[in-house]
Amino acid sequence: MPLNVHNNAHRDAILNLMTMAECDCQSLEQAIAALYWLGQTRDLPGAVVEFGAAFGNMSRLFSAFTDKTVHIYDSFKGLPPKTTFDGDSPNYVEGTFREANIPTLLDRFSRHGVKLPTLHPGFFEDLSPDDMPAAISFVHFDGDFYTSTKAALKLAYPRMSPGAVWIAHDYNFEPLPGVKKAMLEFLADKPEEPLLATPWQGMFIKL
Repeated sequence: MPLNVHNNAHRDAILNLMTMAECDCQSLEQAIAALYWLGQTRDLPGAVVEFGAAFGNMSRLFSAFTDKTVHIYDSFKGLPPKTTFDGDSPNYVEGTFREANIPTLLDRFSRHGVKLPTLHPGFFEDLSPDDMPAAISFVHFDGDFYTSTKAALKLAYPRMSPGAVWIAHDYNFEPLPGVKKAMLEFLADKPEEPLLATPWQGMFIKL
């Protein structure tokens, strides 16, 4: 069934899924925005991709609302080293989120009856184009740091179908300024314009 964010049943399903997924890092507004744009890409060729899944809170929602294969890219070793572009928040440093691991992620998918994703462990900078799906219709990025954002964009952008959507979770999150900087730099010489999905989430639509 196509996603309809005005459908009360779908809104209730999102609420229930977020509760079941023990989601503590995404607001309902952000989840609905991501799922809305996921729905807008349903007829496009390509897979669904998430960079930076941690315990899979958002990717479980994607798997529940699409028949496409969901690909998860995550180091499962925590965040990489930060740069001077990434601010000085003590809450986001090298190794943050190291508690996220593959067995726990897969167990949560299984316990909640959501189809399992395809996993690609590794830091984004260490991945190659061969690690990406042949075509991509939707990307959700939650990688937090400047170098991670640049690396993910370089990997995904060439594989994104026309009309495909990229959403950056922390685009306007003050403690993580590197995400917005990297995205704006990457798009500077490209035809796509940066947009806002919510006041916090940045996005663009592949032309």
